[in-house]
Amino acid sequence: MPRITNASRDKLIARKAQIEARLRDFDAREQQRERKDDTRRKIIYGALAMEHADGHPDFAAVMERLLNRYVVRPGDRKLFDLPPREPDQDKGETGADIGVNEPETGALKQGMESA
Repeated sequence: MPRITNASRDKLIARKAQIEARLRDFDAREQQRERKDDTRRKIIYGALAMEHADGHPDFAAVMERLLNRYVVRPGDRKLFDLPPREPDQDKGETGADIGVNEPETGALKQGMESA
């Protein structure tokens, strides 16, 4: 095995640092693309739900109840013209109370919290 000099070692270390930086840049770009794709999906879902709600009052009522239950930040509630939340507003409420099955609301709640 050839002997590695300090200069050769230094070059390899510099090259390794460049490669690691390029990998970090690549990962950051990939993460940004994934966030943009996720945002785009949410926009499309929202537009579809709004369009569907226009012609389906039952669906619109369920969406209103879901928004009222899961939109908790004051600024977000204002966007939907929802009244301020009371501290114990959702205690004891089940999915049946808002017109949907609980497993679906659990998935919705989990998705809303990660957004």
